Amino acid sequence: MVSTDLTDRNMMSLEEKHDSKQTNETFHSPASIPDLSGLFTDYHCPWRYMNGYVATMAAFKPSNVRAPYVREELTTTDGDFIDLDICSPENDADDAPIVVVLHGLGSSSYAAYIQKLAVALRQEGIRTVAMNLRSSSRRPNKTPVLYNGMFTLDVECTVALLTERYPCSKIALAGYSLGGAILTHYTATCAPPPAVCGLYTCCSPMSLRENVLDDHWLTSRLIKPAIMPFLHKVMKEKAERFPKMREHALAAAIATDITEFDRNWTCKVFEYDTPEAYYEDASADNVIQDIAVPTLMLFAKNDPLATPSMQERAWGKINANEYVTAVVQKRGGHQGFVSKEGDWLEVNEVKLMKRFFGME
Repeated sequence: MVSTDLTDRNMMSLEEKHDSKQTNETFHSPASIPDLSGLFTDYHCPWRYMNGYVATMAAFKPSNVRAPYVREELTTTDGDFIDLDICSPENDADDAPIVVVLHGLGSSSYAAYIQKLAVALRQEGIRTVAMNLRSSSRRPNKTPVLYNGMFTLDVECTVALLTERYPCSKIALAGYSLGGAILTHYTATCAPPPAVCGLYTCCSPMSLRENVLDDHWLTSRLIKPAIMPFLHKVMKEKAERFPKMREHALAAAIATDITEFDRNWTCKVFEYDTPEAYYEDASADNVIQDIAVPTLMLFAKNDPLATPSMQERAWGKINANEYVTAVVQKRGGHQGFVSKEGDWLEVNEVKLMKRFFGME
């Protein structure tokens, strides 16, 4: 394991836009922005995966694909650390373009969808830097901080490291679910360095105000049980390591829903009065208008975790921002997009990254 101590901070931001396939709509792009039309628009959902929950569960099935990661520990500017898993192309060129990938809630760099993308990008001579948000690499962190929907510090530190180490490389950002929301905040509220040339989000909730993990009866029964054990485990560890936060950590460790967890931990660590105040502040639709990086956002209408109602406030800002293109598929679930060919999502993601990098 390589350990890197980062002493400087960089900042950056993200954004989105709206387009629809099986109800396709394409939105304008300024001449200075790469043409993103035609990407992610040819999806045909097999009949057995037309249900959003079925497609979602298929997306998280284990895969035999293994990315040849090299792990590096990055010291953050607040005295903590995150683990980066780096998948370099065979030639390992110093100027190879880079895709920084950020997972969703309760996931990690070892998620099948991230490893598949890393392997596909490697074949095209593109380096993948897969971030693990705090505690997501299953190692206890040094501070009470976990992460939230607008916590951009770890992204800032990662991009700062990469621009220093690879000054001739272009950088694109790819975020899944909550990871895409974090990258949206980063791209929109921090000044991205010139090396950052594109943002891609997949099934990312633009609003956190609608808590479907708690409020939707089927989602709370099928999907929430896959997330809560991870949060409980992390909180038990933090209760032991941080005595001053022990009471809050133990309460979060037995939380039965996300709102209760956020009330007992996220609000305490990030100083919010209520979960509702946090959800309002962290909703990415607050900042879409400030994105100034070419961006493509992919959504599915039957996504049980990033539902259409969670995107409603975003559409006006998406349509008004010339940097953002959105594709909305009728089906696909949450990061599912299962296809007969088996690799529809990765194929389009690679095409997008190559377009960001000017490789097409």
